[in-house]
Amino acid sequence: MSASDVEFLKTQVAPLLRLASGVDVAAETFTSKVERLKLQALQNKLKPADLQAIADDVSRLPDFVHQDPQLQPLTELCLSNKLATATPAQLTEVGKMLAPQMKNRKDNPSAFLKLDLPDFIAASGYITLSEGGERVYVKEYRERVEKRINALAENHPTILAIQEGREVTELQLVALERTLRKTLSSADVLLTTDNIRKAYGLKLNSFLGFLRHVLALDNLPDYDTVIQKCFDGHIQQHTYNANQLRFLRVMQAVLVKKRHLNLADLYEGDFSFFGDDAVDRLFTRPQIDELLTFTQKLSA
Repeated sequence: MSASDVEFLKTQVAPLLRLASGVDVAAETFTSKVERLKLQALQNKLKPADLQAIADDVSRLPDFVHQDPQLQPLTELCLSNKLATATPAQLTEVGKMLAPQMKNRKDNPSAFLKLDLPDFIAASGYITLSEGGERVYVKEYRERVEKRINALAENHPTILAIQEGREVTELQLVALERTLRKTLSSADVLLTTDNIRKAYGLKLNSFLGFLRHVLALDNLPDYDTVIQKCFDGHIQQHTYNANQLRFLRVMQAVLVKKRHLNLADLYEGDFSFFGDDAVDRLFTRPQIDELLTFTQKLSA
């Protein structure tokens, strides 16, 4: 294949694949992860993030998959350190047997539901609310945080809707993330990812994820999942080429990380990978304005 053939596939054919019908996206995504890990194993360049991605997917499979005698050895392999030393043949079997099960994968990781991690947090520890500021014992801190959340949950329409099993929109969930950040970032609570880890033993990257834990809302997604769905929907409504799609996925990742995006952000940081002033080369001014308006609605 010539360079022009490759470029044609990347710019003209690849963007159309999102419109293909009858595709099990969850299965194909998992298969892609496994194939990527096989390549890394052959090159002796394993990436911890890719190992973790496969383990996370498998951990979210329902119990009937983990208890299946035929599948159990494969799920145990993926959830152990042996995954890093698995042979290409073993990884092929993982992809072949577990990919079809990914459609049953739970939306949210459930490890904390099984482990009940807070029971193992040392109540004698303390949380520092600010540099040189107030120190609060873990037990008191958790009571303070949960009191604030319960007070919010009593009247917040989105939380009430989720508790009652009613559907909510992605924008409602973004607004809830924004409200939680404002409510739980006050000086007397100062809930951060670090404080969540110290007080609850949980590694979470959003307030939605923390709310899911405190109120046991199993169907409540993380902020990054909400943002992904919003970007997926936006992409489905537009016709973008492959380079534009890659740029949009970087926008998605940066938005999840920073919780906001402005025009200046598109010319620096992770976007520098595309070259100088890439956003102006890849998009028209109306398209840029539309994207900024879109991401502004998702800021949290």
